[in-house]
Amino acid sequence: DSVAADPDGGVAGARIDLDPDGRIAGVVVRVAAGAVLDEIVLRSYCVGAVHMALGWVLSEALTVDPDTGAVLDLTIRSFGIVRPGAMPPVRVEIVPDDRAACNGSDAVFVATAQALCDAISRVVGSCPEVFPARNTLLPT
Repeated sequence: DSVAADPDGGVAGARIDLDPDGRIAGVVVRVAAGAVLDEIVLRSYCVGAVHMALGWVLSEALTVDPDTGAVLDLTIRSFGIVRPGAMPPVRVEIVPDDRAACNGSDAVFVATAQALCDAISRVVGSCPEVFPARNTLLPT
């Protein structure tokens, strides 16, 4: 489990549940984002933040020329974005919060990324030093 706070006031925790084979079985996030204006929108932003964190840690990258740094492939498929069908179930729990409304999804992104690194450590024995950490938790 991990917890993160963003400068705008959002606070989130994330937990990665693993199956017996060490793959992601689900993600649980708890978010406090002030007085929620619309729960559906907040949940959507949080699921999107989980999706982005999964890709950032596990699969997304740009192919670049090692000598020049020029990007070699700018097709969407080449980015390694997590396919919708590969997304694990995500449960979003909204924590009651009387503060002014804020965007909690930034905190969800950070908490999820840290929870993923912790989960990888549980599976392979150490936190990845190179990202993306391909073929560690999500089926390809």
